[in-house]
Amino acid sequence: MKKIISILATALCSICLNAQQFGNFEVSNFNLALGSGSVSFNYYDANWNGLSLKYLGKPMEGFPKYEKGKFYDLQANLFARLDNFGTLSQKFTFSGRNTCRLSATMTPSETAKYNEISYAFSFPINESKLKLDSIAINPEESLKIQKVFSAKRVEVECAYGNVVFEGDLNLLVQDNRIFGGTTYSLRFKPRKEGNTLTWNIKVSFEEPDGSPIYMNKAPAKNLDIPNLPRGTLKLGGVKFAFSNPGGNGLVVEPGKELKLPGKNFSKYLFILGGFASADELSPEEFAEAEISFPNGKKQILKISAENSGAIRDLKSSDNSNVVWTSRVGAKTYNIFGTRLDLEASNATSITIRNHSESDFKIAAATSSPVGISINQREVLNPNQRILPVRSAKERRKIFAARLLLAARRPRRKIRICKSPRRRNIF
Repeated sequence: MKKIISILATALCSICLNAQQFGNFEVSNFNLALGSGSVSFNYYDANWNGLSLKYLGKPMEGFPKYEKGKFYDLQANLFARLDNFGTLSQKFTFSGRNTCRLSATMTPSETAKYNEISYAFSFPINESKLKLDSIAINPEESLKIQKVFSAKRVEVECAYGNVVFEGDLNLLVQDNRIFGGTTYSLRFKPRKEGNTLTWNIKVSFEEPDGSPIYMNKAPAKNLDIPNLPRGTLKLGGVKFAFSNPGGNGLVVEPGKELKLPGKNFSKYLFILGGFASADELSPEEFAEAEISFPNGKKQILKISAENSGAIRDLKSSDNSNVVWTSRVGAKTYNIFGTRLDLEASNATSITIRNHSESDFKIAAATSSPVGISINQREVLNPNQRILPVRSAKERRKIFAARLLLAARRPRRKIRICKSPRRRNIF
């Protein structure tokens, strides 16, 4: 499911035009999209009524690409009913694949009377984190918050990605549950110089895909789990790379340890796996991850049997952490999703230790900057054909191989016999 954050030049409506993709950003109808909930250009009149503003924009100047120095520009007169409320100028400059600067100027008309004009970004309250400089706010616990802050840096972490706003910022943080909503808003207010309103905000955005840890680069073994997916697959928005051919992964034997392939791990580690047992494990049986950081500090995180249970235990199917199930005859195989929260990013190595009496098996793992839930369950049976989600590079290689094969295949000659109802193919 794709939701988008858009900077709109209208509060209640927008016009659909063709969009162009720039890394994690998208520009459509003078709107900047990031990949999450709605963002709007808000105009509240003297009575706090939100006005739906219509506009006529000039054609864009330059090219809306993320290359340095290219930009997307809009100048428009804003109208509500027949009244002219002023002139808005927006400019989106893409300095990198994940970085954009919004520079906006508005000159309200002499007759315009308003309480607030702002750019409002909305984010889901559930499992979201907010930080304004050194002030940390938990949106779920901050019921009915409606407060103005000044900050140089605002960080948002939610299911749709990580967003960072930078600049000389003045913003209202508002819990939209006050009005029956399920989001909270950041309403960035302008700086005022005479009759001119200005915004200058740097926006950086990261999607939750993360960096899959490729099992083929490790001492992979056969996991003896039927019908495992192969290639790349998304669960709950996080991309995982299963072995291709499928069925292989990491096996940590009882009492032993194994280092995950890779380095410079992000803040969250997602592991798909479980313990190779048909019986429920005791609380004393668990695995653990030892995380090493560049400053020499180490962190130990427990992977309990409650979170990552017995793969072949039928009762495990009721565990909320099961993200994948395969049934072969009377046997059921479950894969569990475990999220480990690291103290910081850029961990240099991660070592998995097994403190149980069964093998601890890892089918796939991903390091991601976004901490979200991967509680998406997929049930497979042996008669299903598994179609992995492949990257664009993989699809191009497969397409090129098919073209080469078709070019080498000799053409068949067809001879039509006298009988119109028969033909022989040689």
